[in-house]
Amino acid sequence: MQFKSKLILFLAVVALGFTSCTEDEDDVILNIPGNYDGASYTANTTQENTYYADLSDLAAEMKNGRTPNNTVLASSLETIFNKNLTNIVSSEIKTDMGNFFTKIAQSSGKEWNNNTGGTFGGYLFDNYGVEYEQMVEKGLFAAAFYNRASQILNNTTSTADVDKVVALLGAHPDFPNSNNATKHANPDRFGAVYLARRDKNDGSGFYTNTKAGLIKLQAAVKEGDKFPNEKNDAIAQIRKNWEEGLAATAINYLHAMISVATASSVNAADSARLLHSYGEGVAFIYGFKGVNAAERKITNAQIDNYLSILNYPGNANQNAMSFLADRAGNAAKIQQALDLIKSIYGFTDAQVNDFKSNWVSVQDR
Repeated sequence: MQFKSKLILFLAVVALGFTSCTEDEDDVILNIPGNYDGASYTANTTQENTYYADLSDLAAEMKNGRTPNNTVLASSLETIFNKNLTNIVSSEIKTDMGNFFTKIAQSSGKEWNNNTGGTFGGYLFDNYGVEYEQMVEKGLFAAAFYNRASQILNNTTSTADVDKVVALLGAHPDFPNSNNATKHANPDRFGAVYLARRDKNDGSGFYTNTKAGLIKLQAAVKEGDKFPNEKNDAIAQIRKNWEEGLAATAINYLHAMISVATASSVNAADSARLLHSYGEGVAFIYGFKGVNAAERKITNAQIDNYLSILNYPGNANQNAMSFLADRAGNAAKIQQALDLIKSIYGFTDAQVNDFKSNWVSVQDR
């Protein structure tokens, strides 16, 4: 009887040991807070803010070319770009930007004509109807800012690194999910603006999921090397939703093109809007050519196919103006480009329909 009691006691102690081991080593979970810790954000993101300051200056200088008799110099645009932005893009994108600056300079300060381009409906187009302002600004959202953020994500070792990614997105630790400066002290900027516009604020949108990934990544990094799987999952979540949010925005502009292309009649303002939407729709996808192929879902072949469907780059027979010259005949091509992006990212019909809307405005948030 005494032997039996000792055996039972021994087995109980062993079982307790196994339980303790399981709790200590196998059941430890990452504590993810509800909010992002922005205590050191400002101090950690000085360089990232210079990138956006330069992009703002570049956008303003390009817009000056829309004014009659106000010629913009390609060298002036190059000077702004070369301050900092040139350091966060690939060599291919650097070459493209130089060509884009030349196009803008050639078109600036005049009304549109089919030899040099110019201002039409308030926008500046080249002679093929391409708005190179958008190719520069919106193209750099992926080619510069997503690209640089993705490089940092590859080597994230500190919370300062995570802060830099937040800044490159154009967000703030407040994560307002809105660029409405009348309602938020730190409204979204640049790429974050467009993720917010494609987010219905229902807890499952691109902006919300990117925010959740950044909060999770910050929490994992704070724990050192304890949670490598959680860290990698967070990085994948950030990349996926950031890329998809920009791709969804390209679809938004393709919707805008289709609405004009299929209208019974259009005026000059409608025509300019179609070409402006074309520039945006091309630029948001083009920019991913400047990102390492391993750090994005869309492939170079798919990007090239998309651009080819939309007649970019243009020539005498294939160009953006063809979408105005034969609106009905080219509506199917726009839909083909939309369907390609839908297929690449696996967007549902409901999502694609939702992408028509600017949800920040619709929900007045």
